[in-house]
Amino acid sequence: MSPHSSSIKKLFGVAFLAFALAALFYVGFLKNRGSPFEDCDGTFWYIAGRCWLEGVSPYDHAAFMEHWEGVFGKHEYGEDIAFVYPATLSVIALPMALFDWDWARHGYRAVSFLAYCLVCVMLVSVLRDAPPGEQKREVPWGYLGMSALLYPVSITLHQGQSSLVVLWGMVAALYGCHRQKTFWIVAGVVFACIKPQMSLPLLVYVCFRGGYRQVAGGILVSALFAFGVVIPTLTPDFVARCSESLAVHRSRWENGWFFYDSLPSLLGETAAGGIAALTGAGLACAAALWLARRAPEAPHAPSAVSLRHFQVLCALTLAMMPLHRYDAVLYVPVVATLSLLRTTWQRFLLLALILIHGRVWFILARMYGYKASFAPSTVVVSILGGVILGLLLVFLYQDLRKPRGEAATETR
Repeated sequence: MSPHSSSIKKLFGVAFLAFALAALFYVGFLKNRGSPFEDCDGTFWYIAGRCWLEGVSPYDHAAFMEHWEGVFGKHEYGEDIAFVYPATLSVIALPMALFDWDWARHGYRAVSFLAYCLVCVMLVSVLRDAPPGEQKREVPWGYLGMSALLYPVSITLHQGQSSLVVLWGMVAALYGCHRQKTFWIVAGVVFACIKPQMSLPLLVYVCFRGGYRQVAGGILVSALFAFGVVIPTLTPDFVARCSESLAVHRSRWENGWFFYDSLPSLLGETAAGGIAALTGAGLACAAALWLARRAPEAPHAPSAVSLRHFQVLCALTLAMMPLHRYDAVLYVPVVATLSLLRTTWQRFLLLALILIHGRVWFILARMYGYKASFAPSTVVVSILGGVILGLLLVFLYQDLRKPRGEAATETR
């Protein structure tokens, strides 16, 4: 490719990324203002933070509802809402609770948007770490732009979910492992622990890539945050209150096991489904361990190895762990680094499947209605997640069988 053509391609790529970021900001912040789901998940983090600041347990359902009604008034579902999330959320809940709700919700959206941007910056930084004597890879501007257009990214911003912040923690931990930077591993693990069902396979991978001390340190810091807010609220009936809150949470139809988007959830809320869920989590962690053991030592690992493994880990987590559709922000690193795949057809096939994966629920919701669309979309999304994982594994296996020089040439 001539320098002139390369410059034009870069210009179009940068322009597309700018357009995608503007579209993400519009959809995530402005388009759906006033809808029932606007910042709905952020309300839980906010009220939990208010409870913890006042020395009250948000796991006490009556206390949680009292604080909720004090800020938002009566909820449309009555008292069929509850706080059941891990206390590791305190790292974002406490700062939110220091502000009025309007400041807190917009501030948290801005933090999530910044988290997405930092994910892209860190991925590009790792991508451009070329071995000595090898030309640095170009920034994948177009793929970064496509990652900003993924549906789970915009709904995570709009709903005030924690998935983008958790994703940043995962990428920061991987970045720290690759660069051998203790700070980034520890900081990343703290935020990754907000949602362990989303980050556990990656933490296993980083741990067995030689970062076990840093991962342990991050878990310790996260535990200190959690215990720091829980211990002052302990009462003799703490466990009973937690069980009551969980029962209220599970009474809502959308919180049923079947509505997780993963292969084990296809068996539903049955004994077999429970066994499949545990098996799926175990397989995901075992696969992460297997990948870590077969990677070069972290200080000497080519960036392509770390990122190809990360692609598989993200798809593996979505296919096997109990996650919801906004957690499909895990496909952001996959799309952003698609340039590592050898051929154009591989990249476009995966991109098409990931785009369909994100829009299935939206399409079926328009066809059948919000509530009726959950079950069929969960089935389709779960199967698509398995297909995407299978393709990534096949492509990685094909690359491993290539001679090292040939594989390096084709992934530039």
